[in-house]
Amino acid sequence: MFVKQKAILTAVLAALLFVCFVNSSDAASITSLSAYATYDWGSGGYVDASLTTDADIYVIDWYIDDTYLKSTFHYHFPTRSVNVSVDTRTGEIKGVKYEIKAVAWLSENNNYVSDIETDTVRMFKPVWLYGVGERTGAWGYAEISKLYYNGTHIIMDSTIYAHNPSNNPKAKKPDDNPMRVAPWFWTQEYPAPDGRGEDERRDTKDPEVIEVGETSQSFTPGTLTDPDPETGERKPFDRFIGTLGEDDEVYIKGHAHLQVSDGGKVDDWEVDTQSQTITAAVTFTKDDGP
Repeated sequence: MFVKQKAILTAVLAALLFVCFVNSSDAASITSLSAYATYDWGSGGYVDASLTTDADIYVIDWYIDDTYLKSTFHYHFPTRSVNVSVDTRTGEIKGVKYEIKAVAWLSENNNYVSDIETDTVRMFKPVWLYGVGERTGAWGYAEISKLYYNGTHIIMDSTIYAHNPSNNPKAKKPDDNPMRVAPWFWTQEYPAPDGRGEDERRDTKDPEVIEVGETSQSFTPGTLTDPDPETGERKPFDRFIGTLGEDDEVYIKGHAHLQVSDGGKVDDWEVDTQSQTITAAVTFTKDDGP
């Protein structure tokens, strides 16, 4: 008799739990999920997410590319909006795409209902170079944050700047030691991952002179290239390639260059996407788009 009663009680509890957790409602749902990725500076970058609902959150199960990662519990402090650090992931100069999925269990009228939402992010891994010049004693920084395909264009995000330090042991006159800062950026298209680059798109910035203790402006690629020496034509720096098809591939290399001189000595800081890729150029396909 006891065994029979225990079996009946277990069945009743299971049925109640099933009703409690499976009951659905049009009102209780995720209203937004926004995922974000920091940069991967060498040891992975953070993937974070913001989620809002129209009912109190009980627990959220988090996935990246359909792999379960963890659950975050929120019932101790009822809330309808959370910010969560989901995980860390590696990147590439062109970006690595990750799908973030949240399965949220929401509390409504003493019942628990679930809703699912997804978002995608790209993790980028910059190439950069910084330090003190051996000849001038200037401090220089050059970085390509990303070279990416936005669905229609290949775009390079890059930053260059320099600093003229005080108490510079390389200076002839420590208090009167102006420096000339000359930056430029370029990309080249390749017919294959390796080979010889073609169609250079170069943007050379006007030099800037910085005095002792000053830092130059932060230079970034502009919208147009240098004028053609013969025709004067200026092309868009960002490369329009349209919508890539299933079998389409485009090969692009990016480069950023900082040169600093003090009237006699010269230092250079150069960064190139090839330092991260096995091949000369970065290969883009439709999967690299949004």
